[in-house]
Order: sequence, then structure tokens, then C-alpha cells
Amino acid sequence: QRVAVDPTSGSLSDTRTRFLGGRPVKLFRVKVAGQTGILALSSRGWLAYVLPSTGRYYMTPLSYDQLEYAANFASEQCPEGMVAIASNTLRILTVDKLGELFNQTAIPLRYTPRKFV
Repeated sequence: QRVAVDPTSGSLSDTRTRFLGGRPVKLFRVKVAGQTGILALSSRGWLAYVLPSTGRYYMTPLSYDQLEYAANFASEQCPEGMVAIASNTLRILTVDKLGELFNQTAIPLRYTPRKFV
């Protein structure tokens, strides 16, 4: 859930909710683009971060296998990455192309959804 807080009155507004998955959510603090981000893991993974070049907040779904745990990871080959567990395997991940849309395809439909069914 995302909420804007008025700095003078402290009132809450602009509430936005997002369904993260059917399983309990686990939150992990990770480094993204040199800043702190949050990796939310449920039946699907989500990455919440602020892109330094724009200052905008993003919450992006991960196009990856279901992850169970995650932590920061850095090496010579992977200066800013994450290490995660998916089922019984250890995975080393990097997040590339922050702020860009991915896995998006526009397909024109011949019929409206009602006529399709």
C-alpha cells in the first residue's frame, strides 16, 4: 500500500494498493541503482525503488521464478546484484533497465472480450 502524507496536517491521501500474491509477503532490503530498495516476495516478486535520474517511485513485478529469500550480493563480475533462493537452488540476479517497461505486448483483438467468450 502506498499513501501520501501531508507534511503540515499529517493527513493521509492518495492511497494506492497492489495485490502482491496469494502467499504471505516477505520484505527484503536490497540495493538498486545505488539506493535502497525493497524486494517484496510472495507468489510473485515485486521490486520497489526510486530511480535516481527521475526521482520517481516505481513498483515493478519481477519476470522471474518464484523466490523465497533474497539478500544483497556484490562481486567483481556483479557489482550490484542479489542472491536469492528459488525452491532448492541458489540464484544470483541483477536488475537491468530500471524504469523501462518489460514483458509488455499490445495485441489487437478482433472482438471485445464479451464476444470472444
